[in-house]
Amino acid sequence: MSSAPPEKPRLIEGWGPELMDTAMAERTGPLVRRLFSRPMSLYDLAHGVMLVEQGIIPREAGRAILGALLEMHPTDPAGTPLDPRVGDILTVREQALVERLGAEIGGRLHTGRSRAETYNAVLPRIIEREVLLGLLDAELDLVGALSRLAARHTQTVMPGYSHMQHAQPTTLAHYLLSFVFPGLRNVERGLQAYARTNLSPAGSGIFGGSAYPIDRARLASLLGFDAALENTRDAVWSEDHTLDMVLVANQTMTIIARLAQDVQIWSTYEVRMLELADRHSSSSSIMPQKKNPYSLEYLRGLAATLQGSMLTALSLLKAPSEELDLMIFQPRLFESVEQAGRGATLMARVIDGLQVDVERMFELAAAHFGQATDLADQLSIQCGLAFRTAHRIVGTLVRLADERGIPPLDLTPELLDEAAQAIVGRPLGVESSALAEMLDTRAMIAARTLLGGPAAEPMRAQLAQAENLLRERPEAVAARRSALEQAEAALFARARALAAGAPLS
Repeated sequence: MSSAPPEKPRLIEGWGPELMDTAMAERTGPLVRRLFSRPMSLYDLAHGVMLVEQGIIPREAGRAILGALLEMHPTDPAGTPLDPRVGDILTVREQALVERLGAEIGGRLHTGRSRAETYNAVLPRIIEREVLLGLLDAELDLVGALSRLAARHTQTVMPGYSHMQHAQPTTLAHYLLSFVFPGLRNVERGLQAYARTNLSPAGSGIFGGSAYPIDRARLASLLGFDAALENTRDAVWSEDHTLDMVLVANQTMTIIARLAQDVQIWSTYEVRMLELADRHSSSSSIMPQKKNPYSLEYLRGLAATLQGSMLTALSLLKAPSEELDLMIFQPRLFESVEQAGRGATLMARVIDGLQVDVERMFELAAAHFGQATDLADQLSIQCGLAFRTAHRIVGTLVRLADERGIPPLDLTPELLDEAAQAIVGRPLGVESSALAEMLDTRAMIAARTLLGGPAAEPMRAQLAQAENLLRERPEAVAARRSALEQAEAALFARARALAAGAPLS
């Protein structure tokens, strides 16, 4: 290794400042540095190990290169700032090796690979798999918070809504689990996306490989990929894995946005079923009584930006199939997915901090004739009526009660018979005690014992299924992260051994 001090960075000449300040600056900005520097270092090490093992470069040159790369990891090479006048990360690292080792040795690392393979294929997949696992961890955190709250509120009766209108009674647990299961499905979707992402394009060259005896399977193993992609052109120029990642993040934020919208409405003074913790709220600069649900507003806005990232990814792919230089824009996509993960964590803590007004929920569930659908069901069952006939009778009953100012729980058999007389020309003769039971919201929920319903037995089954999946899914995510850590440890061990002169076999 040369002992001479590094020369000043060699500057690229001929680029105008307008290009330097836009496209070239994007390739070397702080976000690019944070996301790409470590993956670039890993890829350099893996490629260097493979070149040595395959005898593609001289053994002593390989030792020197690997030694220098180990010293450079994980900081920017030799402290060199990522300056667009010098080049991108690949160029800067290669130049740093040349300055350390001389052109004859340092210039050998790039043997058998291309910039397109590096930026369009290898580095994005290394980043995406880690970003995906982080997102899945955050979504599992949110699903866990929802599941814990549901387990505490299996008996908490609340109004259900349809078209944002008071519909029929349900339970808070039943409502919350309707977000748990989509979240768990999205985690499964994320694991499937991870399997498609964690395939190696390394060694594919610009798209057709090279004449060097590149061992693509070995590169895949060194970088922690599950296997090498079969077709080298597909490996470099296909971007479906990026779409997978952004889609999973959008699904995450769609779930969060819908939940946040409901919680925001239900925490208003007019509804008052929920209250956000102070730590997730903000105050008004002018109205001292106000408690603004700022965390929920932020999450709804974040969901909108994620939708924009999906359109960005789709639009970038509308190009000739060999002109996808996404490296400039991909960091923004990666950052948006990381934001989705942080959003899921925020929503999880919001759920943990919610105060539930159980009495208010029950009061609203029994109001505004939320019992009407179940009353029609029971009249159909107990009186032998067609459901549509029972529906018309109850509709007339509600109209009569509204006109006379009679609340739902004060309905009488006489008023019911009046409604029935208007529809079927005869009274139904329902006893007062039977009518009261038909109007009991708790009894209504207890009667919904069908698969997936809110009654006690199906709720126990749903909670048990959610708990089982909440044990399995984190284990699956952890196993994939552990595999990456083991592969990285093995890569460094092999690089150190070769740098120290260990035998190839």
